[in-house]
Amino acid sequence: MQPGRGKENNENQKKKLNKKKKKKEKKKTETRISNSLTYLQKISDVIRPRHNVSRYLII
Repeated sequence: MQPGRGKENNENQKKKLNKKKKKKEKKKTETRISNSLTYLQKISDVIRPRHNVSRYLII
C-alpha cells in the first residue's frame, strides 16, 4: 500500500456523496414543485372545471 493513498480515496468518496446529496435534493424540489402544481390545478378545476380534467392526473 502506498503512503497517503487513503486520504485521496476519502476525498473522492466525499465528492461522490456530495454529488448524490445534490441529486437527491434536486429530485425532492422537483417532486415538491410538481405536487404543488397538481394541487393548484385541482383547485382551479374545482373553481372553473375544464373539459379535459385528466390533464392534471398525468403529472
